[in-house]
Order: sequence, then structure tokens, then C-alpha cells
Amino acid sequence: MLEKDSFVPTHGDYVEAGDTSFPILGKGTRVIRKIMNGPSGPKTQSLTLSEVVVVEGFYTNIVSEALLRTSGAWYSGFDCSLRWGTPRESVVLIQLQRKYNVLILQLKLVSAYSPIDHPILENVIPISNEVVLWRDGASVMHFFASRAWRSSRDTRRPRDDCEALWHLRSGHLGKEALQKLVYHARNVRINGTARINCETCARTYATQVISRRQPDERAPRPFWRVHWDLQEYEPGYNGSCYLLIIKDEYSGWLYAIPLASKKGSVVFNALFQFERWVKRQFGLVICKLRSDNEPAVIHASGNTDFLRWVRFEGIDVELAPPHTKEPNGGSERAGKEVSEKSNAMLNGAQLPHSLWPESTQTSAFLLNISPKATKGWQSPIEVLQNWFRREAPLQIREHTADLRPDWSGVHAYGCRAYPLDRDREAGTHRKAFKTSPRGHIGYLVGYIAHNIYRIWIPRLEKVVVTRNVRFNEHIFYKPDKERSEELPERVFKSWILNLDEDDDEVDLPERPI
Repeated sequence: MLEKDSFVPTHGDYVEAGDTSFPILGKGTRVIRKIMNGPSGPKTQSLTLSEVVVVEGFYTNIVSEALLRTSGAWYSGFDCSLRWGTPRESVVLIQLQRKYNVLILQLKLVSAYSPIDHPILENVIPISNEVVLWRDGASVMHFFASRAWRSSRDTRRPRDDCEALWHLRSGHLGKEALQKLVYHARNVRINGTARINCETCARTYATQVISRRQPDERAPRPFWRVHWDLQEYEPGYNGSCYLLIIKDEYSGWLYAIPLASKKGSVVFNALFQFERWVKRQFGLVICKLRSDNEPAVIHASGNTDFLRWVRFEGIDVELAPPHTKEPNGGSERAGKEVSEKSNAMLNGAQLPHSLWPESTQTSAFLLNISPKATKGWQSPIEVLQNWFRREAPLQIREHTADLRPDWSGVHAYGCRAYPLDRDREAGTHRKAFKTSPRGHIGYLVGYIAHNIYRIWIPRLEKVVVTRNVRFNEHIFYKPDKERSEELPERVFKSWILNLDEDDDEVDLPERPI
């Protein structure tokens, strides 16, 4: 533990170990009490270390022996000790032990989880001039496994898969951003893949030109200026015909809302709910709304529900000049990003284009957790939470100390999914379980949370929300083969799945993603 009031937070720094990176949370002063010999006898002197870097998830403390040497302490390999003074006249500060080819200050056995006495190394000093390691009281470096990993309780293991599979999981992310994903996301182990190697990306992004112009006045905090734009699509599977794109200028965070129409009341209601959501979830108010001249909510007379509302709330409306979209480039570019990523995912997975209400929301979700060059290769969600860590630390809970997005629950878009059917989830019609199929054949089309998914089931022509699902990331939707691979019809009418009363049926998603 650091000394009280000595911790100073830092931002954007990382420590790399092997193929994993760990975020540096801050610096402070650490005192290891009564560990050294002193004038009053053995183990009566404390060791004080300044500029100690706090590294999230790194379970062994490390000190440079070169820095110890500058203060007068040095390692003697002759008798395995840490000494003070000159080689001719010195005193022993700490007597070390040699175990497992390393030098140890203290040796303890693991807890009762282990059936045998595997040792734990703590306060270790390797035989080199580079590092000194010790235990900080709460964290222990386990050099041997203390118990079996439990899939239902322990943190998910990082998935070490090929770059092509991670390319699909990330929604066809580009080469450089995919390489940065290793350092700016949790539970990711990959190497970059060239976009030109992906035929879907080569077609989708062939004519993309990115504008580098910056606005005159940047937003000073999250949700100070919000861009929004309305895009028209072909009718989707759920009746949606329009997509409302909302973008936070500060972090680049995106919000995609499919709408059934572009009536003023529908668009205004979506914007109103978003403003209330920001205020409730983050305690922030929107100061400026930037958009083009959308006639559904913008009228020269000023007599619309939207304009009356922004006047009442004191929100400035920044409009683009007529017949131009450049001043509203933030939402226009965001909309293009979302639509192109959505097209790449649908085309790559060979899914029907009527599923665009799902793919666009998933596109926004993946963009929010993907590193961006304009944000120093941080993801929009990490930029957002880093601001709260600096300005409003109460918003960040202890379990979110590592603010990098967690990719452990992200799978290849459109891959085969096997959701458990409704009867088995509810535990009803148990007699039929021995002879009935356990689930449906579906395909991943979206996310609700890190372990709750949106699955499109072609046979039911519905999208269901479920947590009980297994994925096969090597099989994707093929319309010509789908009917032959479907589950057989159930012939026992007494336990047939009631499709009309499926609790997991989803109509129009109106959630932040």
C-alpha cells in the first residue's frame, strides 16, 4: 500500500510484459516497514521508496537495483545479501535466500486451495543488475498454479486467436488500429492484418477519404457539444427506415438509434430521451447540439417541439448553412463510419441487408471500444472514462480501475450461434428434454452487455436476446444451405415452442450501445 496522500494519478502510460500491456494508474511513496537490519537490531529499519509506479494487474513489485545503488544500497552476490557502504566497509541490510534459482526475501506457502505445498515467491531479487521484486502485502505473484481456473467465477482468459478472426470480431478494423487493440483493450492477443487482405474491406473502403480538418472550437468536456444526423435506409426487418446517429465531440462516442419514421415527434422524442439519459447517467448537461437543417425538427418559424425544448433548456443549436454538410462534419463522418462498418459486417457474414438495424448499432458499439488514432489510440469509451477519473472520480467504481474496454465477450459478427431454447431456459416440459433439440440455430447480430447477445434466428425470423448461447466462429450464414441444416420440426404439439409469446422477442431496440 502507498503512503496516505502520496498517490498522484497519471494517464495514458503503460507497462509491457511479454504480449500483455498493463495500465499505469499513478505514482506515490511506498514504505516497507521493518524489513532491514538497523542500529536497533535485525529487521528494525523500514525501506522507503519514492516515485513508485502503480500498475493495474501486475502482481509483483519491481525496483531498479541501479536506483538502490545511488542511495548507497547494493547487492552482494558473494553471500547473497543487500548491503550498505563500501565493499571494504559495509553492513548487511537484508540477508537473502536462494530458492528456485532466484533470491528471495521471504518465502510463504499458498493457501488451502492447493492440494500440495506449491511455494509462492514474494519479495524476490533476481541475480542481475536490473530489478528487485517484493510483495506489497495484498498481491502475490503465483509462479505455480494454486487451483484450477473456474470459468463461471474467474476473469475470462485472454483469447489468443489469429489476426483474421480478430479482424472479424472487431467489425473489419484496419491494420494499424487492430495492432493497437492489443495495448488499448483487455483480453486481446493478436497481430495486425492488412485491410487489403480482406476482400470485403477492399470493396467497402475503396473510395474512403478521411478529412483531417478540425473545428475552430473543440468541446472542453464530454457531451458539451453533441452532433446528430439522420440517415435513410431501406425498410429493415423490424420496420425501421431511418437511423439517428449521435456523436459526442469530446470522446468520439457514438449512439445509433433506428427509427420507424422521421416525423418531428419521433426524432424529438429520441433526442429528448438521449439528453435525459446523459443527465441521469453522467450528471452532465448538453450545451450545444449541432446538426444540418433537418426539416422534421428545424423550421424557420421556430414553432416546433424540438426548438421550443432547446430554448427552454438553454441549449444552443448550431446549424449548417443551407445545401452544405461540411460544418456538421462530425456527425456526417460518424454516420459514414457506422454505415460502412455495418455494410462490411453484413457483407462479410452474408447476412440479409434487412438486418441493418442490428448491424448499425453493433457497428457503433464496436467503434466505441476500438482504438482511434485521433484519440491517441484510446477508444472513445476509454477517453470518456478517463475524463471522469480526473474530474469526477466518484463516477468510476473500484472494479473499473483498468479503463480499457473488455473484449472477452466479443465474437465474429454473424457467426453461428446456438441459443438455448425457451423451454429449457425456463425449465418447463422437462420430460421432452431427453429427445428434443437443446436449442436453435442462429447468428450473432448484436450485443446488450458483455455476456448478453442479440441472436437472429432465420427459422423464426426473429431476433432474440439471450445469455445462454454458444458460438462457432468458423461457420457463417449461407442462405442456400440454411434449410438443410435446420433443426427438425417438433412433432409433439404438447411441448412445441410458442413463437407468439416468446419473452425474448425484440421489436425496436432503443438502448445505448
